[in-house]
Amino acid sequence: MTPLEHFRASRETWATIEGFEFQLRRPTERQLARWVRDGDEALVAKAVVGWRKVKELDIWPGGTEQAAAFDAELLVEWAGDRPKIWEGLCTEILRLVSEHARRAEDQAKN
Repeated sequence: MTPLEHFRASRETWATIEGFEFQLRRPTERQLARWVRDGDEALVAKAVVGWRKVKELDIWPGGTEQAAAFDAELLVEWAGDRPKIWEGLCTEILRLVSEHARRAEDQAKN
C-alpha cells in the first residue's frame, strides 16, 4: 500500500443505513470546502467510496440478486430517490467531519 492509500484508508469507515453498508471516506478540509460549495450531490458522490449488501434488485426492478457494482453516479441517483438513505449518508459524512474537527481542536489545546 502506498502512503497515499494508507492516508485515504485512515479516513475511511463503514456505516449501515437502511440495511445497506456504505464505505465513507472523510473528506480533507479543502475537499469539504469545495464539495459543500458544489452541493450535497458532490459531497455524497466523493465521500462514499464503496458499498456492500446492495443488490441489483435493490436498485432497479428486474435486477438480480447479484451484488451491484459500486458506482458513485449510480449511488447519487439511487440514494436521491431514497430519502432515508440520502439523509443517512449526509448525516454520517458530517459526523465524520465533526469528529475530525473535534480531535484537531483537542490536539491544538495540548
